[in-house]
Amino acid sequence: DLDDPFRLYRCHTIMNCANVCPKGLYPAKAIASKRRVHFHIFMAEVHAALRQARLMGGADPVADVAAHF
Repeated sequence: DLDDPFRLYRCHTIMNCANVCPKGLYPAKAIASKRRVHFHIFMAEVHAALRQARLMGGADPVADVAAHF
């Protein structure tokens, strides 16, 4: 939604979060919650999730798995 006030905030320098980001938006917290994993392990998880989604019989298993990841 282009009218959403939280649609896009881009840091241009280091340590200017208080000046750039609106109150209540904590991008560092979102980045910290990300999980680092080797590409091959990640793809194995994706393919396993796709197999499971296909067995469940959803309309679009790729979209369902993408929403999860």
